[in-house]
Parts: sequence; structure tokens; C-alpha cells
Amino acid sequence: RAVGGGVMNALEKIVEEIESMKNDAYETLKEEKKRHGASKTAEELESYIYGLTCAVDIVEKYADKENAE
Repeated sequence: RAVGGGVMNALEKIVEEIESMKNDAYETLKEEKKRHGASKTAEELESYIYGLTCAVDIVEKYADKENAE
């Protein structure tokens, strides 16, 4: 199943990319909280990180389905 392997490879790359975005956002959030404490920007970053976490969950769920087939 070469096609499946290609899909899995792509999904893994997507997860890596999202995790990298999450790490960048988390570092920015830590700096924001250090400088300003609770702020609108911190809230928005937390929301963004939550959204990226949900995206990873969706991709991984899809990857599990691909593996099961």
C-alpha cells in the first residue's frame, strides 16, 4: 500500500508543522504573560494553541483510521 504510506507520511508532516506552530505560540505566550500578565493577547494565544491542539487531534484520528484499513 504505497498510497497509504504516502498519506501517513503527509499526515506526520502536518502534525510536525502544527506542533511547531504550537511551540512558537507557547513561547510567545510565556513572554506575553511575563511582560503583561493576563492580557487580551494572552487570551488570544491560548485560544490559538487550543485550536492547534484540536487540529492535531483531528489529524491523528484520521491517521488512526488510515492505519486500521
